Amino acid sequence: MFTTYTNDGRKARYVCHQLATSYGEVLCQSISAWPVDRLTYRLILEALLPAAIEVSLQAAEDIELERRQLHGQWKMRLERAGYETALARRRYEAIDPDNRLVARTLERNWEAALAAEQLLADEQRRALAQEPA
Repeated sequence: MFTTYTNDGRKARYVCHQLATSYGEVLCQSISAWPVDRLTYRLILEALLPAAIEVSLQAAEDIELERRQLHGQWKMRLERAGYETALARRRYEAIDPDNRLVARTLERNWEAALAAEQLLADEQRRALAQEPA
């Protein structure tokens, strides 16, 4: 069967015309393409449906795993920033107040750690807000 088009290519038909073309005999058979195509589409979709559902479920599981890993990475980064801030604070509080030069340096370090921790927390909030549901 071959596909032929009529009506300026808008209608397709499946035609058996090998004998007619090769030997001048009458057309064997012919059928409109749309009912055959429609049935074929339906059968293909029915055959693929279980696999498509399985693939979709696997993709959803993979996305959820990635999301949990990403959340875990954010948690570890925030814990590290909190640790750095607490360490800078302890160092500042442990210094002799009379040693002003060292105290100012440690105070700047503490403020920088606080700013870095706040920046990281803001980044995490923005990232989580952009995360799809």
